[in-house]
Amino acid sequence: MLLNQKISGCSTLEQLGRVLSAHSSPDNGASANAAHDPDQVVELNPINVATAWSKLASLRPDKQQQQGEGQDTPADQKAPGKGGGGVTRVGVARDLAVITLRLAPSALDTRQVAAALWGVAKVLEGDRATGGAGAGQQGQGQGQGQGQGWLGDLLSALQRRAAQLLHGSSAGDGRGKPGGDQGAALDLRDAGQLWYSVAQLPYAWDGAFLKALSAATLAGIAAALGDGAAASASGVAGQALFRMGLQGVRLERDAEAQAAAAVERAAALARDGVGSPDCWLTGAYLLRLRPSQEAVRGLHDALLSAPREQAVRVGRTAMARALHSAVQLGYQPGEDEALEWEARLVAPGGVAAGADGRIVVGGGAGSWWTSDELSWVMLALSAVASYSPDRRAEEVFVDAIRATLRRARGNDATRVRAAVKAWDLDLPPRERALLALKTGADLAEEGLGPGEVRGRRYRYEEREERGYRGRGRSGRGDQWESGRGRGSGPRGRLDRSRW
Repeated sequence: MLLNQKISGCSTLEQLGRVLSAHSSPDNGASANAAHDPDQVVELNPINVATAWSKLASLRPDKQQQQGEGQDTPADQKAPGKGGGGVTRVGVARDLAVITLRLAPSALDTRQVAAALWGVAKVLEGDRATGGAGAGQQGQGQGQGQGQGWLGDLLSALQRRAAQLLHGSSAGDGRGKPGGDQGAALDLRDAGQLWYSVAQLPYAWDGAFLKALSAATLAGIAAALGDGAAASASGVAGQALFRMGLQGVRLERDAEAQAAAAVERAAALARDGVGSPDCWLTGAYLLRLRPSQEAVRGLHDALLSAPREQAVRVGRTAMARALHSAVQLGYQPGEDEALEWEARLVAPGGVAAGADGRIVVGGGAGSWWTSDELSWVMLALSAVASYSPDRRAEEVFVDAIRATLRRARGNDATRVRAAVKAWDLDLPPRERALLALKTGADLAEEGLGPGEVRGRRYRYEEREERGYRGRGRSGRGDQWESGRGRGSGPRGRLDRSRW
């Protein structure tokens, strides 16, 4: 326990590397320090290894570590995980992988395997985000298939151990202790970490392993939603289903029926405050399930009526993805519901949260969007048949597009472009051109000639840009106020003073 506390107390990568080195066998190649004082050595056990992987996932190199200890530092005094520069997470991960393999993965239980895989996934995800060398230059090659080097060896061993443990866990009750013995129930928190790792790690996962993980996850979900199930259990179960869907799992008929039954049960619990309705909706859609319309509506209503604090916690992207999933599953919100979704997703102060977690009120319309959330919000609302943006909403969307489009990925731009076409939004020429370029569309389709685009920069007259907001706006606005034109009818007379 003292060693585990020491690992948990590490606040830097260098500290963690030295703890791992001091408590590893000298013959594992990680360090020779332990040989100097064998009486003080406490060998790492499976619990310590799992804790180390979790701790490693949370640590970042500080500025001094990124610069290294200097070229004058003797080699035998440098911390493990050091390459030519400072201590890196990938370097410590490589050393920890050696320790894990020496320990023998067959000694790990399900929670420890899940923690190790999750830790590796987080390390590599962070390394990719910062443009690091990653495991690809640490002996993994392209990082695909069965792989070579420490990463491939580690993932292969952990996958074999996980498969052994999972083959019996589908018979468990889903709420037992976290996988201490083969055949014990799969804890859904462990299932979430396993599915996250499967999705993030560059490895050709074995089909038999994925089938066993799917069966164990569905068994855990069914048990969690049994008699007396609480909203919290439903939330964890929904997150597990969502993780399965993100991986693109294709369920066999029996497994699909089991998953669909879980969605029906989750919807029945909605009256008592079902947990994570967004995950249930999106997971059901990604897994291509066919729940009843009553179930889809129940989950939709639970999400739409969630308290604002919960909506902020879920996030605008997840809320919008769930709405889009509900529509794809066959439910169309009514006009009043569509306006409520607009207030939740578009209006300032809806579910937008600042860096400090507080609701954002005021400010530029484009300043509180990311390209990802904007694209999902626009796609979801454009799929609602009863919704079309009024003049103020159009302005919010156009301003947000102008603020985020240059940073948008191809998938984001594709979703935005689909909504722009569905609503016939009037974008400035440069935004129309950039949307076309990012989505691989023909510029001629946007009414843009080759002379209007030079590479990825756009030639346009400043007077045209300044005059954009006025073109055709006054006429449409006059028609809108009188209840005529696009979107005419009761919506044209609604008071949106809450904006």
